[in-house]
Amino acid sequence: MKNSIYLLLLTTLFTACKPDSDTRPEIIGRWRAIAWTVNGLPSERDAAGVEFKFNSDNTYLAAYGAQQEAGVFRIKGDKLYTTSNAAGKIEKMVQIARLDRDTMVLNMNRVGTPEALVLISYQ
Repeated sequence: MKNSIYLLLLTTLFTACKPDSDTRPEIIGRWRAIAWTVNGLPSERDAAGVEFKFNSDNTYLAAYGAQQEAGVFRIKGDKLYTTSNAAGKIEKMVQIARLDRDTMVLNMNRVGTPEALVLISYQ
């Protein structure tokens, strides 16, 4: 009986200590968009103007043309969450459809309209 209680306590302790973020080291680095689709069709948005830099300390920088954003990120399952350092600290979420050493595909939803952004890793 005593051993069962210790086992239960240990299981609870290890479960409670799970990190809030999944480790995906392949996201670390610089990314440049090469394609942007809306409803599965090429977008008129300038994909080449989109860049991200994800750092190993879970901070990120994002740029779209003259707009820039900095903050922190976390990954949970197939979701990428970013929280800007700007006032309001709004958290955004996108689905990671693909992530490997050289390609990342992010699925987004802008007011009910599905979008996808294809990025490639670069130095």
